[in-house]
Amino acid sequence: IPSALGFGGQTYWGDMPFTDYPNYMGIITMLLAIIGFVYKRDRFMWFLFTTSLLAIFISFGKNLAIIYDLFYSFFPFFNKFRVPAMILILVQFNTCIMAAIGMDHLISINKNKLPNWFWPSTGVLIFLLLILSFGESTLKDLVSSGFTQPRTQDPRLVQAINSLRWDMWYKDAWALLFYLSTTMSLIWCFIFNKVSTRTFSMAILLLLVLDVIIVDNKIIQPKKESGRSSQLLNNSIVDRYFQHDQISKILSSDKNELFRVYPAGQLFGETRLRAFGIESIGGYHPAKLNVYNNFLKNTNNASTLALMGMLNVKYFLTTQSINYPGLIEIKQARMKSGRGNIPVSLYRLENYQKRAWFARNIEVYPEIDFPWEKIKSQSYDPQKVAFVSQNDISINTTFSMGEINSINNSLHKLEIETESDSTSFLIVSEVFYPLRWKATIDGEQIEYFKTNGVIRGLIIPKGQHKIVFNYDRSSFNKGVLISLSSFFLTIGMIIFGYRKSIY
Repeated sequence: IPSALGFGGQTYWGDMPFTDYPNYMGIITMLLAIIGFVYKRDRFMWFLFTTSLLAIFISFGKNLAIIYDLFYSFFPFFNKFRVPAMILILVQFNTCIMAAIGMDHLISINKNKLPNWFWPSTGVLIFLLLILSFGESTLKDLVSSGFTQPRTQDPRLVQAINSLRWDMWYKDAWALLFYLSTTMSLIWCFIFNKVSTRTFSMAILLLLVLDVIIVDNKIIQPKKESGRSSQLLNNSIVDRYFQHDQISKILSSDKNELFRVYPAGQLFGETRLRAFGIESIGGYHPAKLNVYNNFLKNTNNASTLALMGMLNVKYFLTTQSINYPGLIEIKQARMKSGRGNIPVSLYRLENYQKRAWFARNIEVYPEIDFPWEKIKSQSYDPQKVAFVSQNDISINTTFSMGEINSINNSLHKLEIETESDSTSFLIVSEVFYPLRWKATIDGEQIEYFKTNGVIRGLIIPKGQHKIVFNYDRSSFNKGVLISLSSFFLTIGMIIFGYRKSIY
């Protein structure tokens, strides 16, 4: 039943409160998969069954931690899944294969003789029909007893949501009975030669698609009375999203240099600035880099002007008007956001760092004992001192101050031209990520260091040099190659199997 625990949003009453819609495979698909498993329990079918069962256990996450923690801690790349339920795609894939095997069995079944499971299954359907027809009141009390408190204190809304939950559950139960009954009737007609193999196959396929499409349509185009909003946006909403307001116009017009914006308070998770190519140290991403996440956690979202400057923050955006040393007010206006048009104040930092600069002194600390208190101090000056891990540089060092002649930035490449009279230490205000971002000086690859707990630092020899950071896309390219190869191999196997069956 798709709405067995509600259908996401306010109607959901299970243990995953952020659920938007159910993981529904289709009742006919499940029936065919069961038939396939019952009649063809070979090694391959047992493999599909056991891997599906294991995937279901893993999807429980913390609710079955003894299994989930084992995979999370010891299996490569398993911890890259955003949520445990993502592994249910394996169950859905396996179920489709088992359903195809079940359908193949039905087509090759002995005619004029019903299988042993037919009449007991029919009896179960009749029993369900009687319960839904005459036991609605008792069934409603039983199901409603499991409803959780909706996220509202209004008694009328609570009653309306609980009523909607039951209504969805009851209608889906009738839909389940309809699909199963129709499928059983088609099986009877096929066995007793009332319909041809082609008609039978097409009818089952039509029912299967209809079942899934109706549920899919509830997700994409929910009715007004469903208590849910559409997962799609119409063009007018998208167009409005990309329309400038006064704040985005001011920020977009500053094209003289690279900079970032600090959205304070409730604006920190706002993502709309990115629609105009404006970089922010806030925003939202479902798969955050651990090094940046730890930095924000240990510095209270880079809450000092020194840290903001270190992250190349030039503009400060807040919903409150403030008077603070080091901030120059630029504009008070209304800004479009995910919560509507809100009044904001835009400020410019008096002292901020460029995207790259030279530091005079390097202080070395053990990785596990990083001086977060020093870096959070209001008196901290990123140009005077940089903190580097002991694993990278062994002793405290003083460097000369060089000059940066140019900075060119693009999505996958950052070029910096520098000049210095002696060895110097360059800091680049980009997140430290050596796994994919590779650095070269004059074409020769070099190592760079995690600096100030989050950004990049590297030693620059005397003279004029060109430093280039390139993003390594090799893993992505390998993934594309594997996907395309698998796709064409699958198409080839289908064509080969079809031609073989003909000849």
